[in-house]
Amino acid sequence: MEIKHFKIVLSLIQLLWIGAMPQVIAAQTPNTLLLKREVALSWNPASEQVVFAPSSGGTWYPRLLILSNGHWLCAYDTNEGASNTCVRISRSTDAGKTWFSLSQASFGSGNAANGELIELPGGEILCAYRIVDGDTKTLKVSRSTDGGSTWQPLSTIISNTDGVWEPQMIRKADGQLLVFYAQEGDVDGNDQVIEMQRSDDNGKSWHSPQVVSRQAGSRDGMPVATLLANGDILVVLEGHNVKRAGQFCTWSVRSTNGGRTWGPRRLVYAPADSSRRAVAPYIVAVPAGPIFVSFQTDEDDKTRLKLGVVSSIDNGRTWTVQPKPFQQNTAGQYSWNALCMEDPNTLIAVTAASGSGQHQIKLIKAAVSQSQQ
Repeated sequence: MEIKHFKIVLSLIQLLWIGAMPQVIAAQTPNTLLLKREVALSWNPASEQVVFAPSSGGTWYPRLLILSNGHWLCAYDTNEGASNTCVRISRSTDAGKTWFSLSQASFGSGNAANGELIELPGGEILCAYRIVDGDTKTLKVSRSTDGGSTWQPLSTIISNTDGVWEPQMIRKADGQLLVFYAQEGDVDGNDQVIEMQRSDDNGKSWHSPQVVSRQAGSRDGMPVATLLANGDILVVLEGHNVKRAGQFCTWSVRSTNGGRTWGPRRLVYAPADSSRRAVAPYIVAVPAGPIFVSFQTDEDDKTRLKLGVVSSIDNGRTWTVQPKPFQQNTAGQYSWNALCMEDPNTLIAVTAASGSGQHQIKLIKAAVSQSQQ
């Protein structure tokens, strides 16, 4: 009996001691302090600007980069004045208010597109893109050492006759570059997989491919990755939901070990109507703050694609629908969208806008507000 009573008293003392300890669990996850906050976007129509409007032909797939010197670059596809598309660069020196055409970043014959930009710590800028020349599909990297004014070919990531598309790069804290892309080789039917390669020399050479996402019956594509404050890498992609009539929607996959292994696909957003889609996603993350994902969707009008946005305050595990931008022009179509953070309180969306026979690259800004629940 005395031993039993002693154990009970000891257990009570341990519980009281634990209860008096400082709670340090929240400090282990940088975003925990945001879990009790609501995030809201307020799009400002007055901030809308035209980045590029071709005199002939079309323009697609804009990608925005804010350089360390404060200049803004936008990469986009265009076939202005040509039979083939190329990746062109425009620059703004006044925070996106005015733009001028600067340079061409793609090289080689064929149709070049899907340009994606990244700035390295030394000021070099890399542009990854794909080019289709006859049956050959290739992903390439160009380099600029003068702020995007001129470009030189740097490397080839991968080339085949099956199909490789939509390269996007991130840089890890240790300096290693990761490039993500969609790949059609060694798959069944119309399926497609997401692959990743590593570079330890700033994009001059690339390691062997590694599969990031592969789902039988799904054409996984258009991957975009971001680094989270807790060290995770979160990739968004488009893919089919084989359990819901093959609905084409936006998913995420996560690595918690620097890209060595990847978890299963998790749904980010799907329209309620399984015949509608939410695809071509893009992702940005505020350091130790919310995550935003954009996509193009026909959920409101099956004849016109609009730019949808969702946000997460728990490192991408749950998502909240945000207002759509560009709502003042209901007849317009907005596709191949991307996002960029101007600062922790300002989100920028850039889009390929079309309607009434006019093609333009446009941007719009939103105020990011966080309020305590």
